[in-house]
Amino acid sequence: RRVHGEDGFERGKVDIMKLELEDVAPFRKMRVTMDTKGSRTEWYLESISLCSVESREMAMFHCNEWFSKKGNNLMKELPASVKGRAVVGKTSYKILVKTSDVMGAGTDANVSMMIFGENGESNVMNLKDSVTHRNKFERNNTDEFAVKDILSLGELTKLRIWHDNSGLGASWHLNSVEVNDEGNGKTYRFHCNKWLSKTHEDKQITRELTCEGKALGTEQAVVVYEFLIQTTDKKDASTSHNAFIILDGELRKSKEFLIENSSSKRVLKRGQADPFKFQCENVGRIRGLYLAHLESSDGPVIKQPTSREGMWHCY
Repeated sequence: RRVHGEDGFERGKVDIMKLELEDVAPFRKMRVTMDTKGSRTEWYLESISLCSVESREMAMFHCNEWFSKKGNNLMKELPASVKGRAVVGKTSYKILVKTSDVMGAGTDANVSMMIFGENGESNVMNLKDSVTHRNKFERNNTDEFAVKDILSLGELTKLRIWHDNSGLGASWHLNSVEVNDEGNGKTYRFHCNKWLSKTHEDKQITRELTCEGKALGTEQAVVVYEFLIQTTDKKDASTSHNAFIILDGELRKSKEFLIENSSSKRVLKRGQADPFKFQCENVGRIRGLYLAHLESSDGPVIKQPTSREGMWHCY
């Protein structure tokens, strides 16, 4: 809710806003993004101050840089400064991605990842330029990637890695990932030894990997969840499109579990109960779930969200 500064983000002005959200103290960093809507798509941000109304704890986030559509410069991470001292410094990471030595392990798909640590999570890292191999992610190869001068994530806890399923040979068998923090000299290892594939094992192209060497209590263990999705027997209840589920637990939210319809395997049909198994970090006691319906390239074109092609009736 904007309290002061009705025009919003004008030259030399201070805008005051009041936000209601979960307690995020202690302040470590802030991620600021700008969309490209409107006639003016450039913005020079000097700083943001954040104050907790209850605890009165205050932090400054200095920027002094432009946000601009040019060069896709629309997002910045700002370290918190408390009493004049930056809470989080910058570091560089060397990432070693090992493809397994099994038949068909390599991939031509585009691979991305995010790293999680005590200081939050990184931005999406698109693993495009391998230092070691021109043709990356080939069988039994280790590809090195450099991520320079980003805010330190502190002690690493897990990473999320996925691909976009593009190319003729998209299926990928990932052996492991190793992340070297060049700032503190520490090495973090993440074991996988699984397919990221829509045709192998559990048909998932996203994996969450926990850092080796950490104490894996029940709160961090990997769990297999079983779902049974019942489509009603109403007229036109079926869908030819996809869906996804996110579990909301007391410990965390799960990744997105994709439920894919294809010409070879039709699911979510009228009167049909479809079983699925998905694996992720334990989310704890389940409080609820998010279920969404996604348009598929194989399904009929959805002209209107309320048209029959865009509807699905789930029990």
